[in-house]
Amino acid sequence: MINTSDFAFRISGLFRKIATIAFLLLPFAAAARTPAQEGVVRLSLQDCIRFALRNSDTLKNARLAIRKQQAVNNQIKASALPHVNGTAQFTDYVDSLKSLVPMFFKTGNTSDAGKFTAMVFAPKYQANAMISASQMLFDGSTLVALKARRTIIEALTQASKLNEENVKYNIQRAYYAVVIGEQQFRTLSASLATARNMMHDVDVLYKTGFAEKIDVNRSEVQLTNLETDSIRTASLLETGKQALKFAIGMDIDQDIELTDTSIAENMATATQLLTEQLDYNHRTEYQLASTAVRLNEYNVKRYQYASLPSLSAVGNFTYMYGSNDFADMTRFRQNYFSYSSVGVQLNVPIFNGLGRVNQVNEAKVDVEMAKNRLHLLKQSLDFETAQSQTTLRNALLATEKQKRNLELANSVVDLATKKFKAGVGSNLEVNQAQTDLLMAQNNYYSSLLDVVNAQTDVQKALGEFAN
Repeated sequence: MINTSDFAFRISGLFRKIATIAFLLLPFAAAARTPAQEGVVRLSLQDCIRFALRNSDTLKNARLAIRKQQAVNNQIKASALPHVNGTAQFTDYVDSLKSLVPMFFKTGNTSDAGKFTAMVFAPKYQANAMISASQMLFDGSTLVALKARRTIIEALTQASKLNEENVKYNIQRAYYAVVIGEQQFRTLSASLATARNMMHDVDVLYKTGFAEKIDVNRSEVQLTNLETDSIRTASLLETGKQALKFAIGMDIDQDIELTDTSIAENMATATQLLTEQLDYNHRTEYQLASTAVRLNEYNVKRYQYASLPSLSAVGNFTYMYGSNDFADMTRFRQNYFSYSSVGVQLNVPIFNGLGRVNQVNEAKVDVEMAKNRLHLLKQSLDFETAQSQTTLRNALLATEKQKRNLELANSVVDLATKKFKAGVGSNLEVNQAQTDLLMAQNNYYSSLLDVVNAQTDVQKALGEFAN
């Protein structure tokens, strides 16, 4: 007896893979939707990638992070440029400040010696305006920060590039999963049409007395299971398409047609990938980890240079006057006077409780840890490359076997059908052959999906998505 429920479970498994792969794209999905267009939009893999790179909020934020850091870098640069400040002040001493002086100064009497009295020395009204300027001549920490600016931007650029690579990786997996799913669905539809024809033939034979009722029932059970599974797989395939459209920023109601449908080209490319060698510099993760080492080395220099003296040039110009008559305060050219000064200021850090020494030690430990992470990453990349190439090699071998198995299943169906039409074979034999053919087709397409996914993994391991 044919286990059609087991077949339905297996054939729908491929489409569950499609939906799962497509939903992996959701963290990179774009919030802005491209409005639906009239008609069907033809999309190549590169079209989908361009859509996603343009609309992904994750990538937009990564690019904004670079712009934000550029603004921070300009702030660091500003600390090394001249700083000019101006202040202006007017004061009305409602109750003027008094100072104690010997009373003899006021009266001139020797008898007042030893006595003191309060006298006002400051005018009631005072006004002044001052411009001050400073220029950093040397500051070790600032010099290191200026040198590290480009490296920080480089790290953020690499992080943004890594996000783009992840988008390309996930979209390629989802794209070809839908392509293979469509091919599988077309095969399933063709098998469904064949089953309907067989059902009609068996029904005719039954009505003419050349077939039994059990043959009709058996064909009807198989047809019903295929129709049910066809509805299920069509729904899962549509879900995969919608997830792909959602991820790239396209309206989910837009009708699309995927144009890169040649799996044979992928098979040829996959075979070539088996002999490719890993170049660490092609992996953005390695570049980012190397940059992290350099940033931590800058951090060591920052704390070391902080122990050096800092030198600045300073200057100011002041314009001021004071009077007890408010009218005098408006006679700028007659009553006001000015003074100015220039100089240098040297700040020498002497002792801060060994805090700076420990900061340097901590930064040096961070450098060693970053180097260890870089070494571990190299080992991980080597393992990832070897594992993905092994998986791809096995997937290619399995596909070849499944292709051969599919050819055999087709020949069995042809032979069983001919025997049935010649009257020397049974309907049961044809049904079993058709079920075996559908199993072989499902296994073949599933192995194709494994090849495509393994190929994508190898491309990622070799850093090809960085291009």
